[in-house]
Amino acid sequence: QLQYLREGLAQAEALLDSFKNEEANLVLVPLVDQLPHLQQLYTDLGLRIRMRQAEALEKDHQDEIAMRKLLEVIEDGQKHRQWNAVANAQLSLARLYEKIGQSETCRSKLLQAKATVVHHQLDSIYPRLSIRLASYHRIFGTLDSARYYAEEVLRTAPPLGQKGETAVGNLLMGMLLSKTDLQASAQYYRKAGNRWKSTKDYSGYGATMGNLAGLYLWHGFPEQALLYNDSSLYAARLDTASGNDQLTAFYYY
Repeated sequence: QLQYLREGLAQAEALLDSFKNEEANLVLVPLVDQLPHLQQLYTDLGLRIRMRQAEALEKDHQDEIAMRKLLEVIEDGQKHRQWNAVANAQLSLARLYEKIGQSETCRSKLLQAKATVVHHQLDSIYPRLSIRLASYHRIFGTLDSARYYAEEVLRTAPPLGQKGETAVGNLLMGMLLSKTDLQASAQYYRKAGNRWKSTKDYSGYGATMGNLAGLYLWHGFPEQALLYNDSSLYAARLDTASGNDQLTAFYYY
């Protein structure tokens, strides 16, 4: 029975990675329905499945329902001392509030997540916490604070083997330096792109090539920009071949 849940979760995660959100939710709904019968509603596995359902709902623009489900995960995780799930749900909530522009609520959730991570020594979640703090300060705070947390990502994610978090850390550094240091920004973007390409994450790779195109265009190098624009479109073809059928970002490029 647990193998059924694990296989279903893996299938849903693959669909989410391909932006097939409705299909992912169709897989997740029966999994969630089975959790009480299998006595898995409050386990780490069960809470991860419930968080993925919230993610699928968010990606399907059902933010209010997603928020409610994340709050339920936090409450249940606290009751049953599942601190990894609590911290990750708090960070997902913070990201949602950042997306809709509610800076104070976003900050509150980040502080709650930070307290959970520090108190329970959740070292594996610290890079994700740093990503969210860097993103918050990039939008609502100061660039110095954003850069500090982006550097924290790059300090802590590689030793943990977290390639995705490392790529995001490089992406953030590229964004933070984009207006002031062309060469350094481009170098960070290339590192991010190479990380995503090495793991066959062509969506992340293509978006980063698009950032490079925008960077060179902004600094007055249109021919260089066009080369990276072509790279982003090449990545779009690879991404389509791997199953991603939601490529609006590439239409922009």
